[in-house]
Amino acid sequence: VYVGGQFTTIGGVTRNRIAAVDATSGVVSGWDPNANLTVRALVVSGSTVYAGGDFSTIGGASRRHIAALSATTGLATAWNPDLDGSGAYALAVSGSTVYVGGAFVTVGGTTTRNSIAAIDAGTGLRPARRQVRDVRGLRRNPTDHANRTVEPLILLEVREDLEHPRRLTGHRKDRPRRQTHQ
Repeated sequence: VYVGGQFTTIGGVTRNRIAAVDATSGVVSGWDPNANLTVRALVVSGSTVYAGGDFSTIGGASRRHIAALSATTGLATAWNPDLDGSGAYALAVSGSTVYVGGAFVTVGGTTTRNSIAAIDAGTGLRPARRQVRDVRGLRRNPTDHANRTVEPLILLEVREDLEHPRRLTGHRKDRPRRQTHQ
């Protein structure tokens, strides 16, 4: 279990604001990214732990408010979106995109994204033309600006097979056609 917050010890072990704890035994692992300020959001994708918060250093590297950490070593990866502002407070991952909410204006030092952004998990930059459908099926750009801090962030996905869309009318292959008598 990965844990973030304001703590400086957990389970009697020194861990500055981020730690990994065995879910069964409660023993704190050797994983120690050592954040200098509060860790407010965590999400795991494969062998990467994404952290968001108020920090400016984590995993042995300078990272403003958001970082990708090795789930094995706790060291920061090369991924560095470099958020300005007060911090990253919400994270979600879908495929190769990391979604972040918080109190910031720019991503990568230049791209304006007021408090909400979609970031490529590989490059740390804004992904090329990314759109998500909301529950009503309307297209929304997740990098539209929010006028205040974004804290909770839940990603809902509607998957579509664009190469083989389902037909809403007509006959399906697995359903027999009605016979007509002559």
